[in-house]
Amino acid sequence: MQTEGNALRKLNEPAGVAGKGGSEKLVVIKPPVEKLLYDRQSAAFAVSVSVRTIDYALARREFETRRVGGRVLITAASLRRWAAKDHYGPVAQTAESQKKAA
Repeated sequence: MQTEGNALRKLNEPAGVAGKGGSEKLVVIKPPVEKLLYDRQSAAFAVSVSVRTIDYALARREFETRRVGGRVLITAASLRRWAAKDHYGPVAQTAESQKKAA
């Protein structure tokens, strides 16, 4: 009765192999839950950039954020939008580029 993709699977037994042991345990495999908010480290990991790059983007207000206690969390939608764009040029402004902007 065991099939590929079945939510119940016997512990310590490869999928598709009939069990012959007497002590079998069933484990429920749950699908992953989509995150709605990301902290800086999780956001950096999700889009394959450094935490510093996320910090620079936060300073430029490129993300929608939510505050929970003292934590700044980035919304999943704004992280997806940011990842879909191209980002040319330096990540941070240098002192020279700041003088030109002023």
